[in-house]
Formats: sequence, C-alpha cells, structure tokens
Amino acid sequence: MIIYILIGILVLFILFSLRPSIVTGHWQQYFGKAQLSSQEIFSAIEAKIKEHQANDVRFSRTKGFEFGAFSAQREYLEIEGRNYIFHVGAAPYGVDFFVSIWQRQKQDNIFRAGLVRLLPFLNRRTYYSVDTEVMFRSCVHNSVLEVLDDLSAEKGIRKLSELDRQWQQDPKLMFKVS
Repeated sequence: MIIYILIGILVLFILFSLRPSIVTGHWQQYFGKAQLSSQEIFSAIEAKIKEHQANDVRFSRTKGFEFGAFSAQREYLEIEGRNYIFHVGAAPYGVDFFVSIWQRQKQDNIFRAGLVRLLPFLNRRTYYSVDTEVMFRSCVHNSVLEVLDDLSAEKGIRKLSELDRQWQQDPKLMFKVS
C-alpha cells in the first residue's frame, strides 16, 4: 500500500514540475570557409548580455543530440528568462561554420494551466510582461549580432546583411519540446 502512495506522490511531483515548451522562433547564419570557436562565441554572447544587466536571466551550457538518442551531442548556450529559453548553437559544418538561436516559450505545468482555466484572473499576462518578453528576445538576438559583427571584423569574414540580421518568427516552426 505504501508503495502505491509513493508512486502516486512521484507521479504528481512529475506532473507539477514538468514545464514543456514550444519552439516559437529560430534564427541562423552560415559562414562559408570560416573556422570559429564555439566556446569563444558562447562566452562573448554571455558577456554581452550581462552588460545589459537584465534581471532574472540565467546562463548554462546544455547538450542536445545531433540526430537522435544514439547520435553525438552538441553543446548549446542556454539563456533563460522568465517565460523564454534560448538555445544558441555554434558549430562547424564541414569547412564552414554556423550560428543558430532557438527560442522556446515555457508552458505552464498541468496544475497551473488548470487553475488559470478555472480562475482566469490568475493569468499573469500583462502589457508589461509581454513588453519585457519582447525586450528579452531583442536583447539576446542583438547581443548575438553584436558578437558576430565583432568576429566578422576581427576574423575578416563577411558582415551580415540587413536580411541576414532579421529574426524569423515562422508559425510553421512551432512545435513542442520537453
């Protein structure tokens, strides 16, 4: 009997702590015949974002599989704010190099989502919260662009065009991740 209670508590803990997310944006840039350092790019982006002294921003390094559970893993710079997580990737591609940003929006856990449906006044979305989310995305994206501009000047690689610099908010990119 105690084992069933413990399993029930474990299941409830997992349900309440899971916060799935949805990919809501993506940006990438390809650099032909360029050999850059992923670690150097990650460190420079982190330093650039810290210059803005934004509240509630956390940095970490995380790994993701290249193609599936049994493939090699790539390191990403994870930048987490209140409702968004960004994964910045930087890696060689043959003799070339690419940098990408994946934007994920956190979703409420099952318990909170149910409460908000029952009691809509608990919804924390306000003009201010939306404004700060947009500013966070702009801060991350612009910091990446500034770092790439500095690297372009330093390494003599092509500068990004205005079209290359644009954020991509494509609804077809939206998919759930855990």
